[in-house]
Amino acid sequence: MIVEKELFEKLRPDTNKLLHFGFEAHDGIYTYEKSLGIDALYAHVEVQGNTLTGKVLDRDLDEEYIAVHLPGQKGAYASSVSEKYLEILEDIAKNCFTPVPFVSDQANRLAEWVETEWKETYDFPFAKSTEGAAFRNPDNRKWYGIILNVDYKKLGIDKDGKTEILNVKTEPGWTQILQKEEGILECYHMNKEKWVSILLDETVPDERIHELLKISRSFTMPLSGRLSATSWLVPANPKYFDLEEAYEEKEEILWKQSTSIHKDDIVYMYVAQPYGEIRFKTKVLEADIPYSYNKEIRIKKVMRLQFLKKYEDHFFDAIALEEYGIRYIRGPRRMPDDLLKRIEELYPED
Repeated sequence: MIVEKELFEKLRPDTNKLLHFGFEAHDGIYTYEKSLGIDALYAHVEVQGNTLTGKVLDRDLDEEYIAVHLPGQKGAYASSVSEKYLEILEDIAKNCFTPVPFVSDQANRLAEWVETEWKETYDFPFAKSTEGAAFRNPDNRKWYGIILNVDYKKLGIDKDGKTEILNVKTEPGWTQILQKEEGILECYHMNKEKWVSILLDETVPDERIHELLKISRSFTMPLSGRLSATSWLVPANPKYFDLEEAYEEKEEILWKQSTSIHKDDIVYMYVAQPYGEIRFKTKVLEADIPYSYNKEIRIKKVMRLQFLKKYEDHFFDAIALEEYGIRYIRGPRRMPDDLLKRIEELYPED
């Protein structure tokens, strides 16, 4: 099916156009047949999901004419059949399919998300090639991600075929930690100490990819726009849990966990009103602890936090945090590097 894959891998079907063209639908499969005008040969084409498959059949012999799918076939007859079959496929592609920039659905979703999130798109940095698509900061043209189409085996994966990957930048020393996650690999074709490769074959959830791309993009910005890979700002509501009392009585607590927080990360606790400010600094001693939860709370796992410090009153309240681009703290978020730097200036012993 080489000819079909090459022609349709960056195309997506429009079901209305398929039906208008003459396809018949049954159980989610769209089928189309057309004579090649050569003897009793005809094309049989099926579209299921985003995949098109096809073959040439002989009505008289009731068998497949396989020469159209065999490389290196020679002879006037075989060439004529292949040309007619290709004409039918090209007509279907033109009238029933829409072009997309990437092969994988996940890569296409990512490009749409980048455009929605930052109003930015990709370009092709390699001359005369559309195999590598780079995302850049428009202010300075620095890359923060690049999509490549690579053989699985070149990535050290014992699997046939190719996959698209996204290369993103992270903090030095953090690449080894990220590679422990399924679908995140040693970087292909770039600096392996600062970059990692992410499989775009649905192995890694979209939300995790977005988070890592945000961090990578922050490295193309001034210090005020950069995000830490290891420090978090987490909200706490005193109506549900009294951190003040816990700090006085305990050295450690269990807390609901974001999927991206890891052991040894630093968590700053922002306590809501009546405080409305950063109150505590903690360290993650253990992460991904299974937790039995009721249907109302719906906490799937927790982390064990060690109290490191309680800050003075009025330490980085909501107004002060706005200076660092933080307006809402509705869930765990990474700490801006310039905010961490300011905290270290105020508390150098941290």
